Amino acid sequence: MYHLVTIRIGATAFRWGLVAMTAGWMLALLLATAIAGLQRPGVTSYLFSTTVFLTGSLLCHQRPERSFHWWGAQVPVCARCFGIYAGTVLSAITIAVTPTTVNHIRHARAWVLTALTPNALTLVYEWATGDMPGNWVRAGSGVLLGVAVMLVIAEAGKWMSAEDHVMYT
Repeated sequence: MYHLVTIRIGATAFRWGLVAMTAGWMLALLLATAIAGLQRPGVTSYLFSTTVFLTGSLLCHQRPERSFHWWGAQVPVCARCFGIYAGTVLSAITIAVTPTTVNHIRHARAWVLTALTPNALTLVYEWATGDMPGNWVRAGSGVLLGVAVMLVIAEAGKWMSAEDHVMYT
């Protein structure tokens, strides 16, 4: 049986929630990498790291040659994905501190299309030359995409916080 529940999401809470979620994922990626580099991690640490790596495998190809390696271990996502997540954190913090970043969803979508350009160029370069751009280049192009995607999410959040929403539980 479903019960009708009305919830109100405040714009400020939504924006800071985005910061918490994106920063939490970045922290999880870094901690999982550090734990994976340990010789003998504890059971809890091992399970945490494994869970993050498994989650990363659902989101990313995790190819070793396309990933950063820190603390003696591969990061759970490739360099481009890591850049995307870093971009979402930077953008979420900026949006939380200065909430009038984007005025309309069409502008946010234009940012995404613009941010896709460097990513497309790295792919074209690789296909044309057979050389893979460095991980920092791929991560940098990912940062731009992450920033743009977060602008779209934040703009959608403005719409969501403008009225009550109904959820069935």
